[in-house]
Amino acid sequence: MRTTIRIGTSVAAAVLLAAAASAAPVVIEDFEFATDNTAAEAGVTKGGTAGATLSVVSGSGADATTGTNSAGLSVVFPANGYEDVYIERPLASPITFSQSYNATNPTATNISSLVFTLDIKGDAAFGASTNGTNIWLFLCEADGDCWRYINFTDAALASATFTDDHRLGLGLIDLESGSTGDGNFTGIASYKILIQNPDPIAKSGTIYIDDLKVEEPFSTDPKIDDYEWVTDNTAAAAGVGIGNDASVSVTPVSGTGANANEGTFSLGMQLNMLGTAFEAGSMTRTLPVPHRFNRTYTAADMANLTVTIDIKGAAAFASTQNTSIWLQLFEADGDIWRYINFSDPALNATTFSDDHVLGTGLIDRDVSSSGDGNFTGFTAYQILIQNPDATAKSGTLYFDDLQINEPPAGPGVIEDFEYADSQSNATTGTTTGTSGSVNVTIDSATGADATEGTYALSVGMNMLGTAFEHGYFERNVTPPFDLGASYTPAELGDLKFTVDVKGDAVFGSSTYGTNIWVRFFEPDGDVWALINFSEPALANPTFTDDLVLGTGQASLEVADGDGLLSSISGWQILIQNPDAVAKNGTLIFDDLKFDLQPDTGLTYVIPLISSAQAPNVTDTTFDAIYDNSGAHPVITGTDWKDWAQRTVDPGAPIGDPIASTSKAYLLTDGDTLYFGMIVYDPNTAAMTSDTGDDTYTKWTVEDVEVAFSALSGAAAPSDAVKFSFDAFGHIDDMMPDSPTGTAIDTTAATNFNSYIIDTNTWAVEFSVGIQELILLSQTNLTNQLQPGPAPWYGHIGYQAPASRVPLYAAAHGNGFANFNITFDTSNFSTASVTDWLLY
Repeated sequence: MRTTIRIGTSVAAAVLLAAAASAAPVVIEDFEFATDNTAAEAGVTKGGTAGATLSVVSGSGADATTGTNSAGLSVVFPANGYEDVYIERPLASPITFSQSYNATNPTATNISSLVFTLDIKGDAAFGASTNGTNIWLFLCEADGDCWRYINFTDAALASATFTDDHRLGLGLIDLESGSTGDGNFTGIASYKILIQNPDPIAKSGTIYIDDLKVEEPFSTDPKIDDYEWVTDNTAAAAGVGIGNDASVSVTPVSGTGANANEGTFSLGMQLNMLGTAFEAGSMTRTLPVPHRFNRTYTAADMANLTVTIDIKGAAAFASTQNTSIWLQLFEADGDIWRYINFSDPALNATTFSDDHVLGTGLIDRDVSSSGDGNFTGFTAYQILIQNPDATAKSGTLYFDDLQINEPPAGPGVIEDFEYADSQSNATTGTTTGTSGSVNVTIDSATGADATEGTYALSVGMNMLGTAFEHGYFERNVTPPFDLGASYTPAELGDLKFTVDVKGDAVFGSSTYGTNIWVRFFEPDGDVWALINFSEPALANPTFTDDLVLGTGQASLEVADGDGLLSSISGWQILIQNPDAVAKNGTLIFDDLKFDLQPDTGLTYVIPLISSAQAPNVTDTTFDAIYDNSGAHPVITGTDWKDWAQRTVDPGAPIGDPIASTSKAYLLTDGDTLYFGMIVYDPNTAAMTSDTGDDTYTKWTVEDVEVAFSALSGAAAPSDAVKFSFDAFGHIDDMMPDSPTGTAIDTTAATNFNSYIIDTNTWAVEFSVGIQELILLSQTNLTNQLQPGPAPWYGHIGYQAPASRVPLYAAAHGNGFANFNITFDTSNFSTASVTDWLLY
């Protein structure tokens, strides 16, 4: 589950920057010292190369983003090239990170995992020339190290409106040569901001900067500890801190084999309790990366968090009152949160109690807490075992797979547009932009032009007719909208983003209509794009309520953060004209919302597997792919039907031509779709061929077919992607789905293998490359299989070579139901199937 909690500045002399501390990134500098031009100059040390001049001025009003003031850098660059100016300032309260970073550490503790942002706006002159203007951020430590985060050719320096939370270090991040420290980045004592002109072109103007911030990396995985670091007893002892009463001894040990439940290792706790009532021993671990929640919890609602751990115990921990387990979670601000099970029988169970829920006895904030009383995450945890009895107890407990899950997200309104109660307020805080040939105007809408509440947003788009021109409007979301969980790009299909929209008919003119792009910005820098191509709702004079966004494409567009979608700090709606046709009209937007896609219970989800797990379709043993133990999910038939009979009466089975135990699997590793079918007890007596030769040897399976079509519900679509493989892997009959289809011989995208295991067991295995499938459909079909969610018809099956008559049809008796599959060229992962036709 992903989180987006940020960190606030402490009033203490040293600011501890821990990822779970509060609700905003740490502000390194807010520039509030720049109350006037004199104070701005006096507040910093300035310098630069010969010839370049710099004066520091105060910014306020539209020249400040947060608070009252910003700092303005009034710069004059001569036409020398590579001249620069800079300001630097020590911090009154140095910042200390929650952990150490350097350039060689793994991802979570690498200097590149720290996110530094700055609010920037400037004059157009700084965008002139090929190379624009660069910005360098230096962050210096007391020990003499200085770390550089550099943006080359930064467009934000030439933007007339603020680029908020603009990320620095997109061009280069490193330790500055000449640094004299230890090479570990543990905090910030001072900063320097340098503006560089790489061109021999004179440039002058003012750049305003506000809110220099930093955010440390954090974990959003609900699995807090998998204990795979406990590779031996030495690692176990080094990985935790020990606490114990005088009557208790604690020794951490490694667990493996039957003493590990998930993966290879677990953490063992050897306890020797002498029998003092309420004696306790504990193990405490600081997390390598702090954990952050998706929202803030108080003591009153922290019971909504579900905390589980796998436990295996020893019989010795049973007695009159058994033994208790406490899990304590430590926040950086000093709060301690407790999940306690009194007299827990799992501690004396000699086999693992999986996903054992903690907090069944008590969930609370410990009275010794010194934080703000809000539970936003934690940096360390402690497992404490307490003996309530005056009875000696000795043995080893094993722990694995500590997890903490937040409640699932529900529906919510990301933007209700109620701020647009006047033209002035509609434009305040709503930023617009264009590709150059578009004019965007913003106004208030109400009455019949609003769907929810009183107001909506009216957007005028004047497009001059340059193909793929666009205009956009965007707005920050404060505080960020919390999705309640974290989602990978592969899981975007689980989400439903909608907006109410209506527009003028002109947006439906021309061949391709008009496109709508909706972008969501996250606090950590990730940008997600949802695209609808040729969207008719933009040309509908009445509202299309709850228009689903992303029907053409949904993807992670910019991966500057952790690659997980969990909160939205800003949105952008972009209107694109794909045609070289002028379009001038008004669009009305209301109620930008989020919800989870409903679970109908009718779908089969294609599991995403790693390439290493991918089936080997050249094997000659079906069980090498289909694992009878259930490692590969399967479709099972309970109402299989003969295809020939199904064409007459789709609802009627005919003599059980195959056993209900027959199975099929469908898997993907993101690049390839893998299919497999196994048929038990084929009823060859029910099969006839055009030759009348019906011995089972005649029916050796040598051909297989897979078909996809954008025409959902069609019994025999002619506009389909159809593959009919022969035993050599060639595509012998390709789209359109007709006897005159184009013959294509290629083995690049497919593997094929089929065989009769014995008289009573047949099997077939084959695979299709996803990119090949999409490419061929785009080349040959009217209704293309475009990337993005859509209803598709589909079937898989195999047939005998002599007759070419398909043999078997699928279960459910629903005819050809929708085959809902998401083709995402960047990250194909899952598909939903309501009814597979197997024949």
